[in-house]
Amino acid sequence: MDMFRKEFLKQNEAGGALETLMSPSKFVALETITQIGQALIAEHQPATFNFAGKFEITASLPADDSRFAPPDPAEVKCDTCAAALEAKVISYCRLNAKKLGGKLLCQACQKPRPTPGCDGCGVELESKVIAFCRFNSQRFGGRKLCRSCQGAPVPA
Repeated sequence: MDMFRKEFLKQNEAGGALETLMSPSKFVALETITQIGQALIAEHQPATFNFAGKFEITASLPADDSRFAPPDPAEVKCDTCAAALEAKVISYCRLNAKKLGGKLLCQACQKPRPTPGCDGCGVELESKVIAFCRFNSQRFGGRKLCRSCQGAPVPA
């Protein structure tokens, strides 16, 4: 049926009554079209596919394989502080895996850590500036400095 219209047009390019034939409602009653549609729906069977056969998988896992069972929330611990996690916290962590770096964290460990301040003037530092200071730790004497303080000479 997907190709019916294309094939019909190709077979009847020279036909003059093509427009009349393309609209079934012009020569068949609506009830007949409805009956045909219902008959097609009644005969429809969803496609089944043998994935194990296609990918040549012969071994089957036992039904009680614990590797695929949902984890018991009492056994799941926070990746940072090892506190037991509730089911709703586990669910939140999985839904926000990108934000949390793929870690399972308790609610306390999910809160953002305060960003360190500049060792020179105390202003809050961006993560890019902190990374720059770590990369250039010899240049800045191991200190984390804001962009303004980075140009100042390092005290001995």
